[in-house]
Formats: sequence, structure tokens, C-alpha cells
Amino acid sequence: MLVNKTPALLALCGVLLLGGLIALVNGCQRSAETNPMAQAESENAELRATLERTGKTMEDLATQVERQQSREAEKAGEPPVVRDLAVARATLTDAQKLAAAAKDAQAAAVALARLRRALQRLAAELPASLIVQHADRAMYLIKAATGVGSKDFSDASLEIVAAYDAANHGRPAELVPAVTNDLEGALKALKKGDADGTLKTLNDVIGKALDSAALKVLAQAQTEAQGAENALNRGAWTVVAAELAELEGLLSQIVTAPAAAQKAEAKPTTPATPPANQGATPPAQGAAPAGQEAPATTPQAPAAQPGQPATGAPAPAAAATKTPAGPPAA
Repeated sequence: MLVNKTPALLALCGVLLLGGLIALVNGCQRSAETNPMAQAESENAELRATLERTGKTMEDLATQVERQQSREAEKAGEPPVVRDLAVARATLTDAQKLAAAAKDAQAAAVALARLRRALQRLAAELPASLIVQHADRAMYLIKAATGVGSKDFSDASLEIVAAYDAANHGRPAELVPAVTNDLEGALKALKKGDADGTLKTLNDVIGKALDSAALKVLAQAQTEAQGAENALNRGAWTVVAAELAELEGLLSQIVTAPAAAQKAEAKPTTPATPPANQGATPPAQGAAPAGQEAPATTPQAPAAQPGQPATGAPAPAAAATKTPAGPPAA
């Protein structure tokens, strides 16, 4: 009986052993696939192949990666200009309170220094400033290459591409100077080897970017901030308050997209309420016992208009809700 069962047991053991070997081989393959060293070596091989295929250097790829990461970070939230503009306005408010109290000179000095830093960041973060920065570098690199008789303008081309990126994707969009076409022309001219034509175009780009209204406003704002600090050093609190008032007016001239969006969102909501009141007003007016009281309510609408000078839409809407009351009363 035991002899008859031996072949079956041997066959079963063989099947189990074969299954174990297969599982072991598969496990080794999976561990090899997830091996960090092997994965890193594979990625390095792909990177070397990309560099050989495109003819680019590691610095070129790093620049592209940084630019892409910066663009994705900006898309994820407000651009740096908007964030630092909020910082500057909040710091200005603190400094104005300290100047009005005219007591704590040390705290006022700290607030003014913080305000100066915020204004400096704002000026550097403007799309116009970034365009000028890259255009200046491109002009330097072109002149350096031509000075030694070289026709290798690859570094200058990268700077022009960076300037184009700032002009084409800069935020806030309403603060970006219109120089995209000029930068495209400069890049095409440089690829043809026309260094003089490229320099002329880049010089025009710099002139247009420096003519940015926001850049001029921030330059004047920094002057006012410096004047406030100088007045504080003299103990002239009245002059400090005057300089900060001027600075407040300058910052109010910088309008960004979020503020405009809030105004745009507020406008549709105000006209939406009068139609609802319009349907409820005629029954109330119709229920009035005196027929001559309708003209008395109508002249009161112009009296409500001076109370809301900033929003012109609600005033006509209020007049419109009261005029239908005339026919029911008649």
C-alpha cells in the first residue's frame, strides 16, 4: 500500500518544489525592478541619452526644470508681486499708526525697514524688471562673444528665451509690458548671426520695459520710503507721516487682477437683488390706501443716489423698483 502511494507523493512534492522555485524567481525579479540603485542607473542612462540626442548640457536642463517648476508654483497660487504688494500695504498701515502716535521711534524704524524691503522685492519681481534683467544679460553675452570673434550665442539665446518667458507668462498679466513680438524678432535675428540687429532690438525691449507704469510707481515709492526713514532719523514725525501718505497714494495706483476680479464679482450681485424686490414691491404699493402717495415716494429715489456714489448701478435699480408703483396706485 505504501509502495503504491510513493509515486503520487513524489509527484506532489515535485509540483510544490516547482511552484516554490517559480515564486522565488518572480520575487527576485520584482526586487530587482524596485532596486533603487538599478532605478537610478536607468534614469541616469536615460538622461545621458537625452543630453546626447539634444546636444544640451546639464545646466541647460537644470534651467528648464527651474523655469518649469517656477511656472507651476506660480500657477498654484498668487504671483509674488501680489503677495508682496499685500505685505507692503499691511506694513505701511503699521508704520502710519506708529507715525501718528509719534512715540516709539525704534518700532517705527523696524516697520520702515520692513516696508523698504517689501518695496525692493516688488520692484525686482515685476515682469518688466525680469525682462530687463534677462535682456541686459543677453546684450552682455552677445558683446562678449563678438569681442573675441565668436559666433556662439547659445548663452545669449537662453537669456532671450528667459526674457520671452517672463513676457509671455508673467503675472499679473496687466503689469506685463508688450514686448513678446520684439523678443521673438531678437531671437530669430540672433539665430541668423545678426548680432547688431539683435542688440538694437534688445535695447528697444529694455526701453519699453523700463517705461512700465508700475516700475515708475515703485521707484517713486522707494524714494518716499527713504524720505520717511530720513525724517525719522531727524525725529520729524510730521514729515514721516506725510511721506507715508504719499507712499499710500502711490501703492493704490498698482491694480492687480485679484482686486479687479473682486470688483467684477461684486457687480453682477447688486443688480440681481432689485428684480427680486421688484416682484415684491408692487403688491405693497398696490395695498397703499392713498392714491396720491405714489408721486411722493418717487422723488425720494434721487435723494438715495448721493449716498452711493461708488456704485452707480444700484441707484437706477432702486428708481426702477419704485416707478412700477405708479400704475397700481393710479
